[in-house]
Amino acid sequence: MTITDITCGGATHSSATRGARHKKKPDHTRRTSMTWLALLAAIACDVAATYALAASHGFRNLMPSMLAVVGFLLTTYLFAIALTGLGPSISYAAFGALGTASVAVIGIAMGAETANWIKIGSLTLIIIGVALLPLADRRDAVGHHRADYGQGDRGQADHRGVDPGQPTPERAGSARPGTGTGTGTG
Repeated sequence: MTITDITCGGATHSSATRGARHKKKPDHTRRTSMTWLALLAAIACDVAATYALAASHGFRNLMPSMLAVVGFLLTTYLFAIALTGLGPSISYAAFGALGTASVAVIGIAMGAETANWIKIGSLTLIIIGVALLPLADRRDAVGHHRADYGQGDRGQADHRGVDPGQPTPERAGSARPGTGTGTGTG
């Protein structure tokens, strides 16, 4: 027994065991909020870089060209961070939809684009769709999975209590009518 060993209630635990036992669990809520912030920052950089690219007139103006290149590099870096925490489906959908909606709203606010009920309704649907995407993943994580009728894993019973690896009366020796195979006269 060494100096770092500790006796608690008759059991001996080393300091390594004690340290592992008292570690805090990672805070997934904080990580998720940080990845959403990274995604929102990536969207903001992308929108700014897009306007800088438009102002560069095909990379003929130096300052907007440099801002566009730096903005798109920063966008890529921040988007990569968002991908690690949110996954590709949510990240890319939110990035594309919210980026598009942001450019459209800024264009309307600056007077470069006109607003009508179709455009406003479409932007509203985009934002609602992006807001609902994470809820779908959260719903699946809680345990509300769709039923896989007849698609059980090999060796496990399906919803009828039948092992999918074994022939059933309706599967054994029968063929579809009109195929010319099987035990029937078809």
